[in-house]
Formats: sequence, structure tokens, C-alpha cells
Amino acid sequence: MRVLLLPVDGDQLVLAAAEAYLLGVLDTYHALRTEEPYDWMSSRTRARGEFRLEKDGGGMFVSANLVYNALHKDLSGFQLLQNTIFATFPESRLKTEEWIEFPCI
Repeated sequence: MRVLLLPVDGDQLVLAAAEAYLLGVLDTYHALRTEEPYDWMSSRTRARGEFRLEKDGGGMFVSANLVYNALHKDLSGFQLLQNTIFATFPESRLKTEEWIEFPCI
């Protein structure tokens, strides 16, 4: 997918094209007890997504989970797994790439 970004350069509006990638998966897990008391033992749904934006050898990457736990509400929420800014340096003879990763709590 191509995305148009509109950065402002001084007083001029500049159009620049960037590559954007969005990937994801949705999974769910449920367990029901088959004997008395016939209650739910587990019920969890998770959406995992990854977003990557690249332009001119640099870009960003973000990976996150969104979890809903029907039995243990305190385990539900948003989890940031990875967020990274990266850049490549094509002018060097060696292929170099610098990754700056921000800690996720």
C-alpha cells in the first residue's frame, strides 16, 4: 500500500510517497468445563497487529496486542510489544542499518 505524507517544508507543502505495511491476526481461546459446575474455565480474545512505514531507507515499526479476557478483566488491555525507528545508510560501502528501539512496559 502506498501512503502520501504531507510534510511542510518552510512555506511550501511537499508531497512525498512512503510504503506502509499493516499485518495482523485475530485469535480466540475458550474452555468450558464438561463436569459440574459446567462453567467457563477460560475465555480470551487477542488481536495482534504490526505496522511498518518506510521512506528513503528509513522508517518505523510498531507491534502491539489488544487482549480481552472475559474471566479476568485485569488481564485485558493494550500491550505495546515493540516500537522501533530505523535508518539505512546507502552511501557507505558496507550495508549498515541503525535500529533505535524504545522500551515497552
